[in-house]
Amino acid sequence: AASLIKSCNTSFVQLGQRLGNDLLREYAGKLGIRTELQAGSPPALLGNTSIGQEGVLVSPLQIANLYATLARGGIYLPWRIVAEIRNYQGDVIQEYHQQLPQRVLQEETCRVINQILLETARNGSGRMAWLEEGGSAGKTGTAQANDSNRVIAWYAGFAPADKPRLAIAVMVEENKAGDNTRLRGGETAAPIFREIAEQLLD
Repeated sequence: AASLIKSCNTSFVQLGQRLGNDLLREYAGKLGIRTELQAGSPPALLGNTSIGQEGVLVSPLQIANLYATLARGGIYLPWRIVAEIRNYQGDVIQEYHQQLPQRVLQEETCRVINQILLETARNGSGRMAWLEEGGSAGKTGTAQANDSNRVIAWYAGFAPADKPRLAIAVMVEENKAGDNTRLRGGETAAPIFREIAEQLLD
């Protein structure tokens, strides 16, 4: 729990090594996240994948859906952006049906993780995302970009903490001054999460 609250990468590298390539890839896939892990991938790739770096590319929508899955107690609902396409006459020419929800995590597992995420927002690295009314649960992230010294600040979670209505992912590529080298998830992205959540829940 302390590793998640304080955002300690070393613990997650060790956990990834214990899980192994196949199991980590399997669970990532269940949550809609693709990795470059293979059965014979070297330990360095497994370690980096365990903290979401090398071999892991995700969009804010994928991360928001991951937190929505946790908020639903382990029920994964594949996201979609487009429901249907219509022609000029208004006729439906193509539909994209909503896929059925499926359980990918045990409810008790999600309960434990969500409690830790709540503590992370209340007392840990995500304090600036905490909502005074209803609380929130989430996690910071600071990802390396392709360019030298360039980072991307993340904060993602759900709110309210006890009866979630929103899953939000914030990704910041640069600050107002145009700086993209000193961004931090807890300082840069977390306050934006709080502002969005407060406005939508007001």
